[in-house]
Amino acid sequence: MVRPRGAGFCYGPEDFLVIERDCRLLVEHGADGIAFGCLNSSASVDEEQNRRLISIIHEHGKEAVFHRAFDCTDSPFETIEKLIHMGVDRVLTSGLKPTAMEGLVMIKELQRRYGNEIEILAGSGVNASNARKIMEETGISQVHSSCKEWKMDLTTAAGDVNYSYASSPNELCYDAVSAELVRKLLASIGE
Repeated sequence: MVRPRGAGFCYGPEDFLVIERDCRLLVEHGADGIAFGCLNSSASVDEEQNRRLISIIHEHGKEAVFHRAFDCTDSPFETIEKLIHMGVDRVLTSGLKPTAMEGLVMIKELQRRYGNEIEILAGSGVNASNARKIMEETGISQVHSSCKEWKMDLTTAAGDVNYSYASSPNELCYDAVSAELVRKLLASIGE
């Protein structure tokens, strides 16, 4: 994924320069595809920025994946049609809800309407306990999960200095991908 900072997806010239350079470096050095998403301040698709990224990605024969910036738009059908027209290969979405389970109805409708033109990838809150249900109820063939676990690092805080970014009970932890959670997720969907 190319994303120079947290918060939203409206990028000024400096941020976009970083995104563009990162995108090019990643595809030139073996990335299979790039997840990205650039929006205007009105939360509509920034066509110029996204087209530039899609061009770089496709020049290298890689997949262009529009990430959950999609969930910040207020017109999902218009947005996905625009993304299809621009050449996006896949869209990652939670169905415009905080989690994919909450967004099942929208994910199913996106798959029904557009699944033959663009791959729909459900993400957010996906895990071994719900991945199969999400796939079966929506008709999609793939899900995205962080498979995150928290690992303790006692040097996160000492005295008056604190580098924590997580809230309790994980304030002394960092997050990492868990191989065990990945195995459980794959087993739950029959992979």
